Amino acid sequence: MPLIVSQGCLVRLVWTLNGTPAAVNVLGIKRGTGVAVDQAFADAVGLFIKGAFTASGMDDKVSTAVALASVGVRDINTPSQPEILDTNAASPGTAVGSLLPPQVALCITLRTALAGKEYRGRFYQFGWTATSLTPTGSCVPADAEVCRAWINQIRTTLATNSLPLQVISRKLNVGNAVSSVVLRDPIFDTIRKRAVPGI
Repeated sequence: MPLIVSQGCLVRLVWTLNGTPAAVNVLGIKRGTGVAVDQAFADAVGLFIKGAFTASGMDDKVSTAVALASVGVRDINTPSQPEILDTNAASPGTAVGSLLPPQVALCITLRTALAGKEYRGRFYQFGWTATSLTPTGSCVPADAEVCRAWINQIRTTLATNSLPLQVISRKLNVGNAVSSVVLRDPIFDTIRKRAVPGI
């Protein structure tokens, strides 16, 4: 069954490692009635997200070998719509420490006003360096907070432009607005599918 959410869009953040696609994050947004999901829309969303990446300082926590290469949008208001990639320049990381293994990620929680797993989202940040690693193996708390602030800046920037961030439920075919962005702990997680980079 196709994923169909009224006025919904899926947004993919495509990361590269040494120029090769390596990891993807998927977010949901709600567009206004009558707003076309076209190249101009993709470029605008990409600009908002890439701008937040640098403005929040998250680029300083991501390895120079890693870049936020492209942002893709796909209309899920109707089934079988194509993804449109933004044409903005890639946003590279600027952290010069040794890159942590690609399966290492920090989890940021996206909460809505409703309880339950269908109303919670997670964002797993890729591309950390050893400079963000504490002696006990977790993320430096200040760096983890920068990551939380980046995702929250995406949320507020999109909301300002009438594109509220949503948690999309594939089970229920609904989207619910993200009400808060939470760092539950600075402990790194393991995403086994990212152990071998590629998408």
